[in-house]
Amino acid sequence: MKNNKILIYDDKCPLCAAYTEGFVRTGLLPKGGRVAFSTVTDNILNSIDFEKSKNEIPLYDTVSKKTWYGIDALLEILGARFPWIKWTGNIKPIKWFLKKLYKLISYNRKVIVA
Repeated sequence: MKNNKILIYDDKCPLCAAYTEGFVRTGLLPKGGRVAFSTVTDNILNSIDFEKSKNEIPLYDTVSKKTWYGIDALLEILGARFPWIKWTGNIKPIKWFLKKLYKLISYNRKVIVA
């Protein structure tokens, strides 16, 4: 993944911290490719939809200023290394299922790992 994309995660959520750290360790994100909400710059914070970010992790592109949220962000990250995952994840019935699963996990994220 190019260094111009930043995944902004909830550092108070153990699940979020764990899987974003996994992305860095496996090379899906560069070391500076994840930033905690508590340390993100105002410039980036003003560029994302804060309300949407409460339930869906944002992936922000510092060059194009585009932001992906939730399952779209994860498909963008995984698709950079495995294009077939992004292609498969965007098939309508699969995407519908992934969004429902993401919503369930996101709703219970502080309970799952805590």
